[in-house]
Amino acid sequence: MALIGELMVKYGIINEQQLDEALTLQKKEKKRLGEILIALGYLHPKDLIWILSEQADIPFVDLKPEMLDNQLINLFPKDVLCESKAVPLYETENKIYVAIGDPAN
Repeated sequence: MALIGELMVKYGIINEQQLDEALTLQKKEKKRLGEILIALGYLHPKDLIWILSEQADIPFVDLKPEMLDNQLINLFPKDVLCESKAVPLYETENKIYVAIGDPAN
């Protein structure tokens, strides 16, 4: 699995200097690289989610309200969905497909 910083540079989201700066700060602050890049203004949160999905080889979905199945969502306790940052999208015979806010979680 490629490192997240390398992927961001590969896809042109950030450059090498920005990555080096963020990695230096990461050693001091003990935060996730994406959090640091967002705080520095080099990375948009949506780009972070996209690159995390690329790294994990999980499809990126930009959810729209019309994509949601409220009946399916209501089958789950609200606190569980909020805590896990997950939204059930659709159901097949034996699977429920979900969207997750952080593919690393």
